[in-house]
Amino acid sequence: MLIQATSAANMSARVAKIQSKPEASAWLKAGGAIEVWGWIKRGNRWRVKIVALAAEDMRAVVVAKPGRKPHGCWAPAALFSSDA
Repeated sequence: MLIQATSAANMSARVAKIQSKPEASAWLKAGGAIEVWGWIKRGNRWRVKIVALAAEDMRAVVVAKPGRKPHGCWAPAALFSSDA
């Protein structure tokens, strides 16, 4: 597997550059995998968006999206209270 790590803002440029390379297509057709990992800081944590290139047509497919920064106070116990 080949992984290109970058900032989330530069992901599309990295994907386009990889898609333009005939070597990348050959790598995928031979059974290899290519992913682009874009990092973004949300709140005080780093999150990653992962895009894989499909072997058939070098199409970018989102594998994982970065999680959102939690908002408010959510208490799991509230889901199971007997008051509902």
